[in-house]
Amino acid sequence: MIENLTAAMAAALTAYLDRIQGEVAAFAGRLADLSTYPFMVMPIHRLYWYYLFGFLAIAFVLYLRRRPAGEEFTIKRFLRFWLPKSVYRHRSTLLDLKFYLFNGVFVEVAFVTVLIGSFFGFAEVFEAAFRALWSVGGPGEGPGLTATPGAELAYMIAIILAADLGFFIGHYLTHKVPLLWEFHKVHHSAAVLNPLTNYRFHPVDRIPLGLFMGLLTGLVKGGFGFAYPGGIAEMTAVNVGVLLAFNLSANLRHSHIWLSYGWHLGHVLSSPAQHQIHHGSEPRHIDKNFGLMFSLWDWIAGTLYVPRAREEIRFGLSGREHEEYDSLWRLYSLPFVKAAAVLRGRPAPAARSERPRRLEGQEG
Repeated sequence: MIENLTAAMAAALTAYLDRIQGEVAAFAGRLADLSTYPFMVMPIHRLYWYYLFGFLAIAFVLYLRRRPAGEEFTIKRFLRFWLPKSVYRHRSTLLDLKFYLFNGVFVEVAFVTVLIGSFFGFAEVFEAAFRALWSVGGPGEGPGLTATPGAELAYMIAIILAADLGFFIGHYLTHKVPLLWEFHKVHHSAAVLNPLTNYRFHPVDRIPLGLFMGLLTGLVKGGFGFAYPGGIAEMTAVNVGVLLAFNLSANLRHSHIWLSYGWHLGHVLSSPAQHQIHHGSEPRHIDKNFGLMFSLWDWIAGTLYVPRAREEIRFGLSGREHEEYDSLWRLYSLPFVKAAAVLRGRPAPAARSERPRRLEGQEG
């Protein structure tokens, strides 16, 4: 029995490595053909036109609701609310743009490659492991269930929950593990938030997210594949609907525009305001709201912070450390320098910033 289990795991591991190799080859092909880059034309990209339109539409509604009584509406006033110069001409925003243009293609395609490779690879590993364990206990390769619409719906819900939990775990670890935090600091070094801040990630920082999202979704896919050997169809409409609904307001998460879901709903769904709080450098905001779509995981872990009213937020890192990340070169190199210091057990060396020593507030 032990021999059968070992053989099954070895075969599953081989299949996983083959899958990763195939994804890496596909990744190289996508880099060679930049026409496949999904800017504005692929729904998986935050800068997809539909999501940018949602950013505009929601901002417009919030402006109408929040403008002073009796103030006449003008396009100029709305643009000052939506795209304030203090945010979109800030040095941090300009650095976001440079980092996105230089880093966006490689990091995002690499992240998707790791995520997809892990998803299918871990699914094959877990399905083979479940079958091997089942064969140890008796004849047959599994329960042999037949898929029903209810099972298909349960499968899609489980995939969504697993992906979100995987994001939460990976994100949590990038804050709590000192070595990983040095790379995640790049994302938190933004002094103001804008939709391009979503792409201010060091390449190393994307690995934990892709790994844990792939691991948990692969566990779900492998489990359902084991239970339903005839296959179980994905409810694409449900999956796409959740993606579109979430990303409709996703660009507000990295912005100066406050949108809260309220006290009660904020304990289940993570609002843009809750993610803005996550970027805060005040002690009460640090290490709060790690979730992506659902705040349920934060609630369970004790890291949830749901505001009862609007709060002023200081973005960036504590002690003005974000001022050290003031160039494209430092966004790439400084995490390695500081990570090496962590490995040696020494304090990370401080880089002298040439920028004025000031910290931007939330609104402009």
